[in-house]
Amino acid sequence: MAGPVELTPPTQNFRIFYDPSLTNALANAMQFARTVEADFQTLTRWFAINDGFGPNNRVTVNLIYKDNSGSNNRGYHGDGSTALNLNGAPSVTPIAQIIRMHFVAEFSEVLMDYNNQHGPATWLAGSSHGEGLSQFCAYMMAPAGYNSFYGPGFENTWLQTPNRPNWVDTTEPTDGDVYSYGCALLYLFYLHTQLSHSTESIIQNGADTLAGTYNKLTGRNDAFGPFSSLLGRFYPHGERDAYLQVVDPFPLIEGPGRRVDIDGTENDLGAHLFMHGGHVVTRPFFNCPEKDYKFDLFGQPYQLALSAKTHGFASAGFNWYLNGLVMTGTSGSVTVPIRLTEKDPNVAGGATTRDTQIVVSWQIVFKDMRTSTMVLTAWDPFGKYELDIEVHATETFNLAAASAVGSALRFIDSSTVQWSAEYYADKAACSKPFLDVASRYVRGHRYLNLVLTLPDPPEQYDAALRTLRNLARELESLQHAPAEVQRGIDQLLRARLGVSAGALRNLAGDQGQHG
Repeated sequence: MAGPVELTPPTQNFRIFYDPSLTNALANAMQFARTVEADFQTLTRWFAINDGFGPNNRVTVNLIYKDNSGSNNRGYHGDGSTALNLNGAPSVTPIAQIIRMHFVAEFSEVLMDYNNQHGPATWLAGSSHGEGLSQFCAYMMAPAGYNSFYGPGFENTWLQTPNRPNWVDTTEPTDGDVYSYGCALLYLFYLHTQLSHSTESIIQNGADTLAGTYNKLTGRNDAFGPFSSLLGRFYPHGERDAYLQVVDPFPLIEGPGRRVDIDGTENDLGAHLFMHGGHVVTRPFFNCPEKDYKFDLFGQPYQLALSAKTHGFASAGFNWYLNGLVMTGTSGSVTVPIRLTEKDPNVAGGATTRDTQIVVSWQIVFKDMRTSTMVLTAWDPFGKYELDIEVHATETFNLAAASAVGSALRFIDSSTVQWSAEYYADKAACSKPFLDVASRYVRGHRYLNLVLTLPDPPEQYDAALRTLRNLARELESLQHAPAEVQRGIDQLLRARLGVSAGALRNLAGDQGQHG
């Protein structure tokens, strides 16, 4: 078998070799070369290293392993012999991010060794806390690659161990015990995400134990106890399913701060459906003469994919609500009351509004400990209406922790008017002279109110305004509450909405004056 081939030219700090017998070896090496110097800059900043590398002491990177193989390194050397042997052809995707993840894990150990040779020994690559740090760095820089290749398996090994031994106050002098470095990795995420310490500050406050790093960061000596107790409340040992599905499970929050965020996309479902057609005398543009035009009205079935993601939860249970109606189980249908606006070119204003119902089918298509994804499907009646979606999340194991509610308002417009070609041609012809004049004179005319030429605001604005006015009315009912209550409400409104209680009360007053 031919030996590794060097990718030329070398980068500023690295010589890259690849095994040409590996799948896509050259392409993988070239992609790795595109990111390695930026990763070098980030890692050396994290480890506070400013020298020791460069054209006179390049690191050799050998992309020679494949499939599920791990990687290794020889530590730091100042004579050009520093080498990393990496998995250059993993069997799972994303390929580039997995190779990058292996590089970060191994090169971070080289940087640990460099610092230990040039100062007091802190992070030891051959110890449990040093192995935990290399895994931590790999995840922080290439999370997609780490999730795909490793996932939370190391941490779960420790979590599922009886008594969850304390490898925070003690460092095991080996990097081969998954129980000890699994604990170390989880603790580093605790420092970073739960206690809000930056990656740089964690690395640059290294010690011979993780407890020593915790002490340098916080000045406290209770490194393991709060960490162990927190995990015990959210992931109680011995409970079925009390394990991680994410690599970084933090933050775990028991009071205010827990939340549910809802995001989603609306997609057409099949072709649009012809509803009815007709003729109407109208103007395509305000300066067009009235004329009889043909139109067709179409409805569009749709699917709404919604994802609810929790923050501060370990293992959440989800309850979905649609316009106030609960959806139980994993699939079904619900009849939802709506206020429907239907397009009708034959009536004044071009639309009519009525109260009716729509049948929406739903299915939970994905769920893990922190996320629930639902797909809603709706057909007729077609038109404009609102769907008010709520998700209530509760903790599976730590029942004392507060629940949280997420909400989202979706504005559906499932119908469209298709005019005859003559209508669009006349509209273009009538609007062109107006737009030509406007482009020349409107910008410079200080007395012309441009707001009058703009289209109506989106329906979302009207809904938001209605919500604020409802909130204003609620505030009016609390005007005689104790002063400390009113101050608390005002602080909350300023923090969350950027508006004062007084401003909202003024909004309610404006509504009363203007109707």
